[in-house]
Amino acid sequence: MVGNGSIIPLKIYRPLVSVVGAGQQNRTAEMPPPPPFSNPLRILTCLDVMNLLIFNGIVYAIFYAVTTTISTLFQLTYPFLNETDIGLCFLAIGGGTVIGSLITGKLLDSDYRKLEERIARNVSLDPENSVPAGQVARDETFPIEQARMQMAPFHLIVYTACCAGYSWCLEKEVNIAAPLMLQMICKFFPTISRHANAEQLHKCLFP
Repeated sequence: MVGNGSIIPLKIYRPLVSVVGAGQQNRTAEMPPPPPFSNPLRILTCLDVMNLLIFNGIVYAIFYAVTTTISTLFQLTYPFLNETDIGLCFLAIGGGTVIGSLITGKLLDSDYRKLEERIARNVSLDPENSVPAGQVARDETFPIEQARMQMAPFHLIVYTACCAGYSWCLEKEVNIAAPLMLQMICKFFPTISRHANAEQLHKCLFP
């Protein structure tokens, strides 16, 4: 829209106070032609995309069901908590988000590297294969979807077990530490799922 910052955009896209690139504006530069309209809903016609969106939708529907009922359920289950204490209970979910965001990339890279090494070993044992072992990840036949999603079933099983355990803890009124820990885990796994699915959409299905 603005090239290297020298092209002045339309008024609706201008900031109130221009700081970056204010001295590089070229008022004689021509605006680039608008890009052709592309209907974003067309991606919903792809079965792979629909599967990812439905999967993520179910995971986050459960997560938000847990989040939105914290105040009510904790007040009923643990009547000794005041409003400030209940508000602090949300920090467990925040902690799960932070931890998930910090280590998700490392987990995905580890899964990717393990699959690459396994395929490279198989390639080195096959004399008829024309792909060098060091170029396995760059080959078009490399199963990038498997590399990104191979741990998804495990994550889903643990996530389901944690949600069930969270409900049981509140029903049996166990120590408050147990549901708080399960809250953290219940947010940790949706964070991994979101990053893995986003990676799948951006780099695999719609590069």
